[in-house]
Amino acid sequence: MTVVRGYGLNGKSFYTNVTKPQDTSLTFTVTPTNGLGITSLKSNGYVRNVFMHTSTTPASNDGYTNPNPLAGFALIQFTNNFNYYLSGFTQFQAPTTGSIKIDNSAMTAGQAYIITTLGDATLAKWQAIGVPPGVTPAVGVSFIALTNGGAGNVLTSRVSTPTTSGIYGVEIVGTPNTMLASSSIASNGGAWLLVQFMSPTFTAGAYTPAGTNSAPTFTGSALGTHTHDFTVIGGQASSTTNNIANYAGPIIGKEQATDATYVGANSATNGGVVAASAGTPAGTVSAPIFTGTAASLTGTLALAATAPATGSVISMTFRYDGSSVTIDGL
Repeated sequence: MTVVRGYGLNGKSFYTNVTKPQDTSLTFTVTPTNGLGITSLKSNGYVRNVFMHTSTTPASNDGYTNPNPLAGFALIQFTNNFNYYLSGFTQFQAPTTGSIKIDNSAMTAGQAYIITTLGDATLAKWQAIGVPPGVTPAVGVSFIALTNGGAGNVLTSRVSTPTTSGIYGVEIVGTPNTMLASSSIASNGGAWLLVQFMSPTFTAGAYTPAGTNSAPTFTGSALGTHTHDFTVIGGQASSTTNNIANYAGPIIGKEQATDATYVGANSATNGGVVAASAGTPAGTVSAPIFTGTAASLTGTLALAATAPATGSVISMTFRYDGSSVTIDGL
């Protein structure tokens, strides 16, 4: 039996060697078509701006204009000052793709789905296709499908499948502590922080085949027996022995070397040439043989600043020290 666990009083304190740790959490959606490069910034007012690359005219917010950084960078402006930057972490929420009916046998059991249109499906229907008990169906709820959804094709409810943000990590650009303690928050805002989103890239080099293909070879004897029938043009009736010496007309065919008789028999009717019969090869042709090692492809794998996929939701938390007494050496 599972027992619901509560949080005891030992959860009231957070012990650290930092005198005044201050965590600032924020989320936003990557939206290059917006003038700020992002939408839906949420931070309870602790973050003034997040600027990313935009494909349109850079916009302004709270008196600051987006400098339109190159794709892959984000410039973050806080509303507070701090004394020291300590650390941070980031999580990515994958965007979605497609619009799939939940009652048209279009789903796949075991596949992850996200509700994108709540529609008119009942709670029972949502639970039947995989929404966990106790979870209220809503846009954004994710689940693993239990069935293909079944037939019917009458509901307006829709789901999508997840794609990926394409990002594997975030790096801090520059030295954060040099962008703190603005002389005037009112006129200059708070601390600034520049980050870059990282993704692996592969640059291909030379492609070198490392071997050769042998030419096909024929193994066996020459063609088998090849016979021809022929007709004497303008000549005589069919006969079993037709000696050249007794015939004065033109001959189609080949003489035997020994008795000078025609190879083949005369046609019962004169005129026309009978087509030759097909020969039969007596052997086999080998397949080409590759000699050598596999082909090689050289290149360079590296990390590069890359824009997260449009629609990715970025969640970040940065920890600063707000006191003048901090870790030795900072």
